[in-house]
Amino acid sequence: MPTVEQYLAICNRCPFRQRPCGDNQPCACTADWIDIREHARSGHCPQNLYPVAPRTAATVAHGIAGITKALTGLGGADAELVEKRIQICKECVHNKLSLGMAYKCELCGCFTWAKARNLTEKCPAGKW
Repeated sequence: MPTVEQYLAICNRCPFRQRPCGDNQPCACTADWIDIREHARSGHCPQNLYPVAPRTAATVAHGIAGITKALTGLGGADAELVEKRIQICKECVHNKLSLGMAYKCELCGCFTWAKARNLTEKCPAGKW
């Protein structure tokens, strides 16, 4: 797993970085206008430039649990919130059709229909 310093080094070389760092000025990413130090701390690059972490048993189990919650209605998100999230995902460039059957987020690998139904989940691009 890369360190915060390694992520920050990637951000500092990124062509989407706005403004030079220094004089206590934040360095913003033009993808979402968030300080690149926050991207490095969270391990999330909106331009998908960070190395992809290998899937582990824990991440697979998290995915299965999320799908189970969505299917059983135990995800906690109400219908209005689910619809709002799905609409945002429909317009997102990272929402890709997988195997011609269901849409998946290419940033996190989750099925968007399931992720949107789980109240505690967050969009990896910070859109919801």
